[in-house]
Amino acid sequence: MSQSYTYAGKAKQTASNIKSLSARDFKEVLDYNSVTIIDVRDAESFELGHIEGAINLDMHSSDFVAALEEDSAYKVLAVYCQGGFKSKMAAAKLAGLNTEIYDLNNGFNEWVVSGYPITQE
Repeated sequence: MSQSYTYAGKAKQTASNIKSLSARDFKEVLDYNSVTIIDVRDAESFELGHIEGAINLDMHSSDFVAALEEDSAYKVLAVYCQGGFKSKMAAAKLAGLNTEIYDLNNGFNEWVVSGYPITQE
């Protein structure tokens, strides 16, 4: 998990530390990096199914950035929502952190359609 994988050329870039990836490339990031996975959907959606290891954080919460800023262990963040819009907004909020941020371009919908595993635990 300590291996680093770079996506130069494969990712759509917004801010210099935010890379928007397809579900396939997002899965590779999760497989080959030590990543904190952040699900910014509502709690009910999260409980119905999410990417294994994800934490559910409300991006509209006043402490959204602070919750991730406080722990220096968050060096690589992987952010997703249902369809890809909210995660881009969340990634933009996190862009000021000293971290790499990967956004699941078309969200959880693309993840599921691609056949990647989900969990309810």
